[in-house]
Amino acid sequence: MSLFPILVLSGLALLWGWVLVRPALQNMMNGSRRDPVGHFNRQLSVLSQTSSNSSGFSAGSWQYQPARKRRLQLFMALGFAVVVSLVLAVAFRGIFIWQHILLDLLFVGYVVLASRAGANEVARSQKVTYLGSTTQRRPNEYAKAVGDR
Repeated sequence: MSLFPILVLSGLALLWGWVLVRPALQNMMNGSRRDPVGHFNRQLSVLSQTSSNSSGFSAGSWQYQPARKRRLQLFMALGFAVVVSLVLAVAFRGIFIWQHILLDLLFVGYVVLASRAGANEVARSQKVTYLGSTTQRRPNEYAKAVGDR
């Protein structure tokens, strides 16, 4: 029975190595081939192509999408870890119960923090005032406010 914990810990170490070391090695290998100007030009051309093809464009719909995507990925990863730790705790009669309780607490805490962040983003997007539309309607008021130099 003393061999099993060593195998489990070795498997976990290999998984963490795969998750952490592989992207670091890829970044180091691709580091010499980076071209920020070329990358910017490619991104700009993609943006110009997609903005002309989109019909229902709104600034709020894309502004926080990467954060939402990251939160969803982390939510799914924590949910998966909670389920796996529950299965391990039940299968091995309580050896992994403390890990499961810790993951449950992390999962609940993350859900609370993510819901607060989402509510803050919605509130922030509702407070946005677009200056382009107000200055186009009333150019005289803008000139008076600036002092018309």
